[in-house]
Amino acid sequence: MSRLAIQARLNEIEAYFQALSIHKNMPLHRKLDPRLFSPDNETLAQCLAQALTTLQIVQQACETEQDQALTAFYAEKLTAQYHVLQELTSDNRTFYQTKASGKEAERNQQAHEVHCLPPPQRLAKYYEFLTRFNDLIAEQYTQLLACEISEKSARQRKIAVLEQRKQRCQAAIDHLEEYLAFVEARQKKSAVF
Repeated sequence: MSRLAIQARLNEIEAYFQALSIHKNMPLHRKLDPRLFSPDNETLAQCLAQALTTLQIVQQACETEQDQALTAFYAEKLTAQYHVLQELTSDNRTFYQTKASGKEAERNQQAHEVHCLPPPQRLAKYYEFLTRFNDLIAEQYTQLLACEISEKSARQRKIAVLEQRKQRCQAAIDHLEEYLAFVEARQKKSAVF
C-alpha cells in the first residue's frame, strides 16, 4: 500500500472517530478486549480517546518511517479498535437515533440518564425497575383473572412483554453486580501491592 493510500485511510479513520464523538457519553454494555482497550473504560469516549492515541502513534510512525514491525503492530491494533467501535455504535444506533415524541422521548431521556449514573447508583435504579416490573406483572395477572375471554390474549401478550423486560432488567443487574465485584476485587488486589 502506498504512503498516500495509507494516509488517506488514516484520514478516513480519524474522520470516523470524530463523528463518533456525538456518542461520547454512551455507556459500554459489554467487556472489551483488554489488549485493545483499558478494562476501566465505562464510556465510548474513553475508548475513543485510546483509539485516537493509537491513531496518532500510527501517523507519527508513518511520517518518520520508524520500525516497520512496530508500525504494523499499531496499525493492526488501530484496525481492531476501529472495528470494535463500529460494532459498539451499530449495536446502539437505534437507541441514539430514535426521534421520539412526548412520553417516549421523556422515557428515552430517563433511560439515558440511568446509563450515565455511576455503577452503584445505576444498580439501585435497576432494582427499582425490577420491583416495578414485578408489580406490573402481578397487576396484569390479577386483571387477567378478572377479564373476559376476549381480552385474555391481549393480557397474556402484555404479561409476556413485561416478563421479557423483567428478564433483561435482571440480566443488566447480574452484569452490573459482576462488574462491581470485579472492580472491588481489583481494588483490593492493588491495595495489597
